[in-house]
Amino acid sequence: LIIGASILGLIMMGGLAASYVNVTTPLVIHTATTKIAVQTDILDKILKGLLPLLTVTGVYLYLEKVKRNYTVAMLIILVVGLVLGSLGILK
Repeated sequence: LIIGASILGLIMMGGLAASYVNVTTPLVIHTATTKIAVQTDILDKILKGLLPLLTVTGVYLYLEKVKRNYTVAMLIILVVGLVLGSLGILK
């Protein structure tokens, strides 16, 4: 019963993370004849919501495997988001 409840809780947390974390990229690859949008033409065809999944997985691995410092994790997310956003890589 406890294992089933923990699995249900993990599924619910995964659903919440997928619906609340929003990471997109406006990058476009220009070829000779067409434009290929990285987000819609490549990443979403591999797996819908791949960037939010990678973000949540990266934060989880940092907190679980590296060290459990939530303040540093939030600062890393803030700095990475600001740098990648100012470079135009993420939205």
